[in-house]
Amino acid sequence: MWGGLALLSSLLPSCLKGTEPPPQSSTPSPAMDIAKPTGENNPVSKIALVATRNRTEGVPKAIKLLESNPVQGKAVALKPNFNTADPFPGSTHNDTLRALILALQQMGATPITLAERSGPANTHKVMQQKGILQMG
Repeated sequence: MWGGLALLSSLLPSCLKGTEPPPQSSTPSPAMDIAKPTGENNPVSKIALVATRNRTEGVPKAIKLLESNPVQGKAVALKPNFNTADPFPGSTHNDTLRALILALQQMGATPITLAERSGPANTHKVMQQKGILQMG
């Protein structure tokens, strides 16, 4: 099984620029050119992949490979996928969520907010069914 994490903070400004779809063109736009060098106008995000069946060990390994701690002393909102209480891959695996929260705490994130809205099911009910509310 493969798991992955990415530091996407460098992409956030681009996400906030507007909601218009990109123009359709047969010529690649600069945003699509992945061979461009990094720089202030060309941020690149690191991605870490770890092959493991043990999410509790894999999540911290992936975070360590990123060689960065962008959360020290910062508030963090963590958004799992709990549209339904279906088991992984239909929703975030509980072990992955637990490992992420523990890793974020060890990295100095404070507070950590779980931000979720399930649909079509009731969010509170989904989180109860998955055992999320009982995590402690």
